Amino acid sequence: MATAADGPGGGDSPFTAALLDHIDTPGLDVKEMFFRVGEDVNDKTKGAQRPQISVSFYDRYALVPGGPASSSHDAGATARSKLATNVRNLGSLLRHG
Repeated sequence: MATAADGPGGGDSPFTAALLDHIDTPGLDVKEMFFRVGEDVNDKTKGAQRPQISVSFYDRYALVPGGPASSSHDAGATARSKLATNVRNLGSLLRHG
């Protein structure tokens, strides 16, 4: 079993840093988000770390809605909006402590 390296000086690991770079991107599908995270980690570590990505969810889903469809005021849009706010707050908390 492999483990992920910590970041320089005890900072964010390459995975955490890459996740923070992409997690609050409006309209970005979660599968694409994890593909981008994996590419960033692979690039940052020069291939020493390659996150495993397993996909079994085939629908599109963005953690932070984007575009005109997200402006609807139905219950689903309200829930997505709350989730988006929570994801942004989590990203900010992880970045700034």
